[in-house]
Amino acid sequence: MALPWDSGVRFPGEGDRFRGGRLGWADEKHEVGGTGLGVVPVPPLDEINAQQEFVASEIDGDEFEQAWGPALGGK
Repeated sequence: MALPWDSGVRFPGEGDRFRGGRLGWADEKHEVGGTGLGVVPVPPLDEINAQQEFVASEIDGDEFEQAWGPALGGK
């Protein structure tokens, strides 16, 4: 999941990179590749990483844009 990070805040867009490299994204009007916007605030990274199926890390704005662009299919 790539989000402009601020724990406890809901976001207008989200990009996901799944195992195997598949990308998905969602915004207020679209859900693509199995990604949807969350309905609850994003928990802190340590809570996310406590779940075995997730590996989360903080990214900066440039890294977010690098993930978001490909998830949108180059849009």
